[in-house]
Amino acid sequence: MMYSRLLVLLLVTAITGDLSFINPDGECQECSDGSGCVYIWQFCNGYNTCNNGEDEHEDLCRDYNCTEYERKCADGLQCIHEIRLCNGQADCRDRSDEDPDLCKARKCESGYVKCADGIECIYESNLCDRNKDCKDSSDEDEDMCQASTCKFGKTKCTDNHQCIYIHKICTGNIDCEDESDEDAVMCKEYQCPYHSIKCANGIECVEIDNLLDGYEDCRDGSDEDLEKWKDYKCPAGFVKCKNGLQCVSAHTMCAGGNFSPAPKCTDGSDNYTDYCSDFKCPSFFTKCPNWHECVHQSMICSGEQMCSGKSEDEQQFCKTHTCGGMMSKCDNGYQCVFDDQKCDGFADCSDGSDEDPDLCLKNRICPVGMVKCDDNVQCIYELQFCNRHPQCTDKSDEIPKTCTTDRTCPTGMSRCSNTDTMCIYDNWFCNDHQDCLNRDDENPTICLNRKKGTIGLPWLS
Repeated sequence: MMYSRLLVLLLVTAITGDLSFINPDGECQECSDGSGCVYIWQFCNGYNTCNNGEDEHEDLCRDYNCTEYERKCADGLQCIHEIRLCNGQADCRDRSDEDPDLCKARKCESGYVKCADGIECIYESNLCDRNKDCKDSSDEDEDMCQASTCKFGKTKCTDNHQCIYIHKICTGNIDCEDESDEDAVMCKEYQCPYHSIKCANGIECVEIDNLLDGYEDCRDGSDEDLEKWKDYKCPAGFVKCKNGLQCVSAHTMCAGGNFSPAPKCTDGSDNYTDYCSDFKCPSFFTKCPNWHECVHQSMICSGEQMCSGKSEDEQQFCKTHTCGGMMSKCDNGYQCVFDDQKCDGFADCSDGSDEDPDLCLKNRICPVGMVKCDDNVQCIYELQFCNRHPQCTDKSDEIPKTCTTDRTCPTGMSRCSNTDTMCIYDNWFCNDHQDCLNRDDENPTICLNRKKGTIGLPWLS
């Protein structure tokens, strides 16, 4: 058989494991018949991308190594993403990804839970939402749902079965099947979340950056009442547009096309070069080399082009730029990475210096404010423990037996609330910046008689 040039190349590289020719910079490999091009994740996925089928050729796929987050089907020819295993739908042509014996022995991925049959995995967030996701309907079992507590950021409907997101309450749109989230009597007494405010009818909550945006969100149209809102003072975390009317999130103001493609300001001032040149970036954000865009300090000088303009200008800027808090320079002298990314097993510096064997030694000493993961190599910040987002590659920072609501915080830190496992620095409470996931650190009741906080790291102040 005469193989095409692409297929011969693929066969060789599948055996050697060298896939650099396929996708060196996020680009795709041209099909030999000119019918298209193939990205690395499209090889051996069960679907012909090239009309002649060379990207799914049996000889290629039998020796092909799936990408990091993929798994081979039992036939040895097809790769599927691991999150598709045991999800109740056959993705492998041979249906081996839903094999009962395989699925019963397999542990669900993070964020997923097993159905009662012990086979199927579903999103944990889909439990008790009044929509049956498990084939055996066990995710909506009445006794289980009545006894369960809602996950963080959600609350029970009056039926004590369904959980909905807190920000869905009193929005004018029914989310609870029993309609209790839009009960008029309850909504009259309900206090809107921080980023929202009551409509004139005193019932619905509307997001602050939707006020005077040209679209009626309140059923009574009061969110577009100029007389009502023209003198409204934006709360912390929001800033006025140039017209002095609208309030938009400070994080989206002057964020540039990469992060705020659709202007929130009706006058377009959130992307005006002249206006943004004089705009002061919010906390933890910094100006780009062009001096009119704001990006998070973790994105500037990250090794990727995040600002508009020439990449050469950004790299030159980064040579003299000071990395943000909790970050430090790579050996190349211009790239910044988070300190907790050092020695985590993944090279974040383009020169690989964050994974330097001379640095990543057992028993290495952590910088100030950081503590060791169980692997005794990686260091993460104290406030990253028990924050529901694993930072340690071994996930030792989110162990349930450690992350309890009665855990003792390190010196100079306190838990966000009595029901929260996360600890933050004491000086971060009441600093007009949300640090706890549900904004408990900015609770008006707590902050009433408390000294105004700061945003700095305590060991740097």
